[in-house]
Amino acid sequence: MKRNLLLFVAIIGIMLLGGCTVCPPCETPTPVPTATPVPTNVLWDTTLDTLNVSVAPNGRYQLIAAWTTYYGSWDGVPTWAKQWQLDTLGGDTHAYGLCMDVDGNILYDKTFSLTWPDGAAGFTPEPDGWVNAFLGGGGSLYYPDKEESGPFTWGPLNSDKIVGIGLPYNLHYSFFGVWKGRW
Repeated sequence: MKRNLLLFVAIIGIMLLGGCTVCPPCETPTPVPTATPVPTNVLWDTTLDTLNVSVAPNGRYQLIAAWTTYYGSWDGVPTWAKQWQLDTLGGDTHAYGLCMDVDGNILYDKTFSLTWPDGAAGFTPEPDGWVNAFLGGGGSLYYPDKEESGPFTWGPLNSDKIVGIGLPYNLHYSFFGVWKGRW
């Protein structure tokens, strides 16, 4: 009886201190990364929060506004976003971007990048100053209710980036960002 009690105590001790071949130690769960809080000085469409989109602050050009359209319609966008509305901004599965210098002058030669896990592409502005990148394709689908984010990161070179865009539930959202020089 005493021998069984000592054996039992030894097994419990081994399990508590790191396991054995019969009972390996429990793995510590990997912490789930949290979305980067949106800087308070950004005009931010709260639809982006429900789609698990975030901002990665970095660089010379600061994101000053971000919003979405649904199936190309401007009907549901925040009032403040309509100051940038143009007839050329009607695509329904696109990323759009506009970059300005510190004084608010449009930078017609500023290159934007659209990156995804295994690639990237560069884009330059159209004559109206806006950059337009198509987001379609099989790899852009994601499910925000499953805590997924889209595969794409979007923004001008040397800037804050909009992170996690794509086609949520395979619905036709477009994502917009406006950047302005910090210096």
